[in-house]
Amino acid sequence: MARINSSLNILIFFFSLFIFTTIEVIGHIPCNTDKDCPRYFCPPPLTPTCIKFFCKCK
Repeated sequence: MARINSSLNILIFFFSLFIFTTIEVIGHIPCNTDKDCPRYFCPPPLTPTCIKFFCKCK
């Protein structure tokens, strides 16, 4: 039983690491101008803006 529990903890750790890494990579969209940022990137009251070569919501 302890062996299954430790294996499950390792699996959960790697799965959560994958999820957070993916969110971090997706959250940074490279750009050169504001037109490079997709409209769907930000919620409606905010607009996507290219700041320091990455799209940010402003």
